Amino acid sequence: MKQKIKNCDTAILRYSLFLMLFLTSSRLNAQQVLINTGWEQSFGNPSQLDWSASVLDGGNNIITTGHTVISSTKIAMLLVKQSPDGITLWQKQFTIANDSKNYGIALTTDNANNIYVAGTCYESDTTGKYNMLIIKYNFNGTKLWHKTYNSNANDDDGAVSILCNTSGSDVYVTGPSIGTGSEADYLTLKLNGSTGATVWEQRYNNTANLDDIPVALSFDASGKIVVAGGSATDALNYDIMTMKYNASGTFSDSLRIANPGSGYDQASSLFKDNTGNLYITGRCRKKLSSGLNRVCWMPVL
Repeated sequence: MKQKIKNCDTAILRYSLFLMLFLTSSRLNAQQVLINTGWEQSFGNPSQLDWSASVLDGGNNIITTGHTVISSTKIAMLLVKQSPDGITLWQKQFTIANDSKNYGIALTTDNANNIYVAGTCYESDTTGKYNMLIIKYNFNGTKLWHKTYNSNANDDDGAVSILCNTSGSDVYVTGPSIGTGSEADYLTLKLNGSTGATVWEQRYNNTANLDDIPVALSFDASGKIVVAGGSATDALNYDIMTMKYNASGTFSDSLRIANPGSGYDQASSLFKDNTGNLYITGRCRKKLSSGLNRVCWMPVL
């Protein structure tokens, strides 16, 4: 049975658990590597939530999104552009309202170096839930448009991955969204890159009505949109699940990858190589008779 979110702190915890479970799985098992630090910069005043992302634009400038705490009731989405040498070129903040909490979680750029930020925002005086937040900036940091999305269930929605075509005319966003009569579903949106208007939306909910949580987006070799994540079949079993849609939003194909036995199989990343092959990497966690868990990394072509 779905447990309703009663307040902001509980909502933060639930959404944070979604991201911690699926977005940070690779970090938990990463091997430490010693490197020589060329430069180091810090900015913002982030909360305890480790929600941030960085990409390089066409000029090898570093674009980073995250958030910064302004007060106990106000957290701003933070966007910073740095030169390859680490010099801060500009820094922008965004809040959907004065009393709101806004988080940048993912971002991408197009060939004109426009920047697309995806994340989530919370307004205590309106819905009292998290909504998807998508913002477009030009290369100088001027905001061109922003969009929020609240599903029909009027519950928590958040974006975890975003991509666009090279011209920026088509923008795709995915993230978990609490459904009507279900837990989290895959929610994938196509937006008009010029205006931010919704072109289409698709939702995936497995028949179990449990959590289905996307983590990554990619184009395949033919330009179709592939969404990867984790999908629960029961309380003790998650499978790696991919969905594919064509540019008009029509369902094209799906693939469920299940490790034998009960356990948490989850995707952590989706990558396309130069020849158009797609690779999914993730974690298979299987309960052994000893009561211990075995973790294996599974690249899938």
